[in-house]
Amino acid sequence: MARGWAGPLLAFSFLAAITGYQRISAQASRQASNQGEVSVHESQPTYTMRSERNLVLVRVVVRDRSGKAVGGLHKEDFKLFDNGKPQTISDFNLESSNDKPHAPPSATPPTGTDATATEGEPTSSLPERFVALYFDDVHLTFEDAVRTRDAAKKYLEKDLRPSDRAAIFTSSGRLSQDFTANRDLLNQALDRLQPRPATGSLSGSNACPNISPYQAFQINAQQPDAIQLAVLDIIDCQCNGDARMCSNASVEAMADARQVTEADDTQSRYSLRTLEALIRHLSALPGERSIVFVSPGFLTQELKYELSQITDRALHARVVINTLDSRGLFAPIPGGDASVQSSGGLNGMQKGMLREQIDREELMVSEDVLAQLAAETGGVWFHNKNDYDGGFERAGNLAEVSYILAFSPQNLKFDGSFHKLKVELVNPSGLTAQARRGYFAPRKTEDPAAREKEDVQEAVFSRDDMRELPLNVSTQFFKTDNVNAKLSVVAHIDLSTIHFLKQDGRNVDDLLLVAALFDSDGNYITGSSETIQMHLRDGTLDKLSRSGISVKTSMSTKVGSYLLRVVVRDSQSTRIAALSRAVTIPY
Repeated sequence: MARGWAGPLLAFSFLAAITGYQRISAQASRQASNQGEVSVHESQPTYTMRSERNLVLVRVVVRDRSGKAVGGLHKEDFKLFDNGKPQTISDFNLESSNDKPHAPPSATPPTGTDATATEGEPTSSLPERFVALYFDDVHLTFEDAVRTRDAAKKYLEKDLRPSDRAAIFTSSGRLSQDFTANRDLLNQALDRLQPRPATGSLSGSNACPNISPYQAFQINAQQPDAIQLAVLDIIDCQCNGDARMCSNASVEAMADARQVTEADDTQSRYSLRTLEALIRHLSALPGERSIVFVSPGFLTQELKYELSQITDRALHARVVINTLDSRGLFAPIPGGDASVQSSGGLNGMQKGMLREQIDREELMVSEDVLAQLAAETGGVWFHNKNDYDGGFERAGNLAEVSYILAFSPQNLKFDGSFHKLKVELVNPSGLTAQARRGYFAPRKTEDPAAREKEDVQEAVFSRDDMRELPLNVSTQFFKTDNVNAKLSVVAHIDLSTIHFLKQDGRNVDDLLLVAALFDSDGNYITGSSETIQMHLRDGTLDKLSRSGISVKTSMSTKVGSYLLRVVVRDSQSTRIAALSRAVTIPY
C-alpha cells in the first residue's frame, strides 16, 4: 500500500515535541553554568530578526549557444535589476550537481567507540537525490495520462540511479507513493494514474455551449469575439441554428462563462496548492531535490501572486521544478473541432475561425505556468514535442550548474505589488541567462518567529554544509541491547566570532542547537533541540572565547545506518552553522 505523505510535512514538529539529555561540558562551561551564566533549555527561543533577512532569491542558469549550462562564473559577472534599479548582490552561491559524489558506505566503528567524523570524510551513504514525479491529474486527459505514465516507467528504469529516491504524487491528492528506491511500488502507483478532475466538466465537445476556460476568461473581460463565439454555439446547440429562437443567448453565455471560470479556478488552485505542499515535503529531505511537473498547463491569470509565492518557496527550499507539457506536439484543429455541432454556412465558417483563434491563444496562455515555474526555479521546460521518453530524461535531471543570487530590497513596501526582475551578464559573449521574471512584495510584515522556524527547518533538512559559525561535531554510541542504542552528539561552538548584546553588565546571547537523525530513505527518525542561554560576565566571556563551548545531547535509536544533521543558530546575528555526519550502529 502506498504511504501517505502528510506525515513527513509535519516532521519538523520535533522542535517543539522531542525530549533529550544535554549538558554543558568543559571546565569553563561548567563554571559558567554553576554561576547561572549559561543554561540549557528544551524550549524554543524568540529571535530578533535582521531587517536584511528579507532576501529575494534568484536562481540563474547560464547557457551557451548549444543550451549547455555554463559554470565558472562569479558574482561580479552578474548584474541584477529590481524594477529597473540596479541591486547589490549580497549573497552568491554556485550549485553544481557534479560536486556531490555519491559517497560509499562509511566504515563501521566498533561498538562503544568514538564515532567522530572529521572534515573531508564521506558524510553519508544515504541518498543524494530525491525526484518527485508530480502528475496534474485534475487537468490531465486520459491520453495524456497513458502517454506520460509509460514514459515515466521507462525513465525510472533507465535513468534512476540506485542511490536516488523517487516518488509519485498527484494534484488531486488521491494517488501517492512516497520516496522509495523500490521500482515495483513506483510502477504500481503509476498503473493507478488516471484523470481525476476536481469539478464536473462544463466545457468540451459535448457541452452546450462549449466554453473553454480561456474563452470564459475572455467573456468575463467583455471580449466581443469570445462572446460572439459563445452566442453562435448556443444558437447551434440549443436553437437548431435559428437565432430568432435564442434572444437571450448573450445573457446565457455570460452566466455559463462565470460557472466555467469558477470551476477552472478551483482546479487550478488544487494544482498549485498541492504543488506547494509537495515543495514543503521536499524541503524536509536531505540532498538534491527536484520535481517533474507533468501537466497540460492551466490558467493562472488570477493566481499570479500565489504562483510567485510558490516560486519563492521553491527557491528558499532549493527545490528545482522541471515541467513537461503532457500534450506533446499540440496544435488546434484548423476551423475547430469537427465533432462540435455547427450550423454551416457563413455562421459556421465564422464560428470555426473564432474557435481556432481562441484555441491558439489558450494554448499559449495555459502553458505560461509551466514555462514560468521551470524558468524561475532553474528547471527545464519540455514542450511541443512528442518524445516523452526524452522529455522525462531531460526533466528528470538537474542542470549541471546554477547560481543563486540574493539581494535585500531597500525600503520595500508590504503592499503586494509586483517587482520586475532582470538579470544580465556583464560579458554575455553568446551566453543567455535563465532567471525568474519578478516577485511580489509581501502583503504584510513577516512574522519573525515564523521566519526563524523556516530558517532552521531549511538548514536541518538540507544536505549542504553551512559555516557561518565555527562548529565541530563528534558522535559516540553505545548499544543497550541487540536492537536499541543511545547516540550521543557533542557540538563544539567557537564563541570568538559571536557578537554579544551588552545588557545589565552581562554579555547576552542565545544559541539554538538542533540535532536530527534521518534513515536511508531520508525520512526523519528522531531529534533533539536545545536553547543555550548565555548571560556571561566579561571574565567568563574571555575564557569561553578562547576555549569555546560544548553542548552534549543524546537520542535513542536502533541499529542501522543514518545521516545526522546538526544545526546551530545565533539569535543576535541569525547566522547558522549546519553539518552532516554519517552514523553507523552495527548489529
